[in-house]
Amino acid sequence: MEGHAWSRRNGFRGSTGDLEDNAPRAGQPDSALLEALVAQLQDIADQLSDLALDRLRVVSESDGSEEGAGALSAERRLTRARRAIERAVSFLSPSRAD
Repeated sequence: MEGHAWSRRNGFRGSTGDLEDNAPRAGQPDSALLEALVAQLQDIADQLSDLALDRLRVVSESDGSEEGAGALSAERRLTRARRAIERAVSFLSPSRAD
């Protein structure tokens, strides 16, 4: 996901159009901004999940090599990041009652 950046003025900039479609826009009501951010975070969580599964495939195809150990470590980091993003989604979702 290199080359992606968020700024309040310009919104989400990157090479993937699907995330840009969910980017919050200036002038939107706060609830619309929040919904757009939640959608972006959900997309990111899905991408992290896909990456983690790819790493698990590498682990399953390796024969105990260093590459397999590195892939397992990467999968764990990706899974922790995905869980953190999912927690953020749950905090920001409109259905959450505080």
